[in-house]
Amino acid sequence: MPLIAPEDRHAIEDLYAEYVWALDTGDVPAFLALFTPDGVFGDTAGNIYKGQDAIGAYVRALTTSAPFRGRQHIISHFRYRPSGAEMGVKAYWLVTKWTKASGAKTVEVSGYSDDVLVRAGTQWRFAQRLVHYWNDVDLPWAAGAG
Repeated sequence: MPLIAPEDRHAIEDLYAEYVWALDTGDVPAFLALFTPDGVFGDTAGNIYKGQDAIGAYVRALTTSAPFRGRQHIISHFRYRPSGAEMGVKAYWLVTKWTKASGAKTVEVSGYSDDVLVRAGTQWRFAQRLVHYWNDVDLPWAAGAG
């Protein structure tokens, strides 16, 4: 893994922490503030949303749906790929949910992301965030392995 400055690593981890907090609490304005104005978001169905208006409409619909409420996203295991003024990041994500009425505690879904970040002053913002499923069929399996 390439070495990056500790302050960049911390700022990037903070970006992901703010991302999951905003998403899981339904704070759409805070979520959108983490993207560049022309940012791109790709969901697990392969739909691409370009710009704050399109991303905002998608996230508003998602966070106001009853099945979404109570989900908790966990993002970890960052792989950094610096490239000039941008930072490529791949990471695992996992979604859990606790449905209080039934007591059900579940792992909803797992996946990985392929992201491009750009610096905004001392902070980083998502220029592109593409999320993908991770299961026995949908994963970036190395060619020729097992």
